[in-house]
Amino acid sequence: MRNNGFAGVMVWSVDLDDFDGTKCRSSTESYPLLRAINRALGPRATPGTRRPGGRIVRTTPDIRTPVPRTRPTTPDDSTIKTQTTRKPDGTTRTETTTRQSTMPQSTRPGGTFDCLNVDDGTYPNPNDCTGYVQCNHGIAHIMPCAPGLVFNPLMKYCDWPYNVPNCKVN
Repeated sequence: MRNNGFAGVMVWSVDLDDFDGTKCRSSTESYPLLRAINRALGPRATPGTRRPGGRIVRTTPDIRTPVPRTRPTTPDDSTIKTQTTRKPDGTTRTETTTRQSTMPQSTRPGGTFDCLNVDDGTYPNPNDCTGYVQCNHGIAHIMPCAPGLVFNPLMKYCDWPYNVPNCKVN
């Protein structure tokens, strides 16, 4: 990369990296894509410096933020009634305005997937094997596979239909 004068790398889809080291048979390490990029870009950063006594001192604190397990509040559909001033003939007019929620729907009609009771991650779509459900902070995001592919629940990625015999596509 550096020999060609490139200043860096671009990864099209980092989510396709083999995070746990079990998907790519040619690699024995986790994160092979990210590790290859790190090796190509230069030496590793040191996590700390040594004091004269030989003890390692962290230069940056470890910050861990817990993932909230509650669903964010969603504005409900609501009805607002307003009353106008009296007309000269003595009658009153009441207008009713219905306001729809502006939050996007996270499931397709015909079924739901509850992400509140599962960890963040990728799950099979119970209604459609040509896609999957991505749970993030208790919210279900329905994701389609690319045309011609189906979701492989064992490998947790979109795969060729012949690798997923339980999925029947029309």
